[in-house]
Amino acid sequence: MEEATVLGEIFANTVELLLVQVMGNDSATAAFNASYCRHRSSPTTAAWKEDLIMYVLGNLQPPSPSKVAGAMRSASIGRDADLLTAWSMQFLEYIQAPTDDAAPFVARGFKRHTLFVWEVDGNPVGFAGYASPVTVEGETVFKIGPVFVAPSERRQGYASALTAALCRHLLESNTLPTAARICLFANAANPASNKAYQNVGFELHSRRVAYSFESATPSI
Repeated sequence: MEEATVLGEIFANTVELLLVQVMGNDSATAAFNASYCRHRSSPTTAAWKEDLIMYVLGNLQPPSPSKVAGAMRSASIGRDADLLTAWSMQFLEYIQAPTDDAAPFVARGFKRHTLFVWEVDGNPVGFAGYASPVTVEGETVFKIGPVFVAPSERRQGYASALTAALCRHLLESNTLPTAARICLFANAANPASNKAYQNVGFELHSRRVAYSFESATPSI
């Protein structure tokens, strides 16, 4: 865990603002946290936030259209900006992240064309997005997230259907010369979201733990 220890010291000595979160496997995260907190100029403590499961898509298994109503469409800034910002704030509040990030996140999503809505009878019931792809070991990796369904619309299969539709879109639209791999993270304590992802073909890859930091200095 020497690399994690060194990285924690580097961040503590070169980044004045407090980190919002760190995520990794148990041992590496513990080493980073100890080093980061020890070397910061102001007293800093790490606080456990959540346990996460990383999933990687195996064989895509979309739900039958006869079982789940609606369809996915690209989000439109004119039609969806206010709603997606409100939903993003709810999502960020749920994961204990700064809600001020909602509007910039949505703006970036529209600019990159990475936000999608699940719509039923003309009414949006949820949305999903994905991060810009990266190339890892000869593969193009897409990370889906967030996947959010309005509280009043849950338990109707929309999360599974939206996730599957977005996966199909990414696989079919990948124009890069490398094979596409799709991953996402789920809160280990949320059985509904884990089941939704497993139902459409996601397989457990690894487990991660997330920590936040507390100090008197502002965070980033």
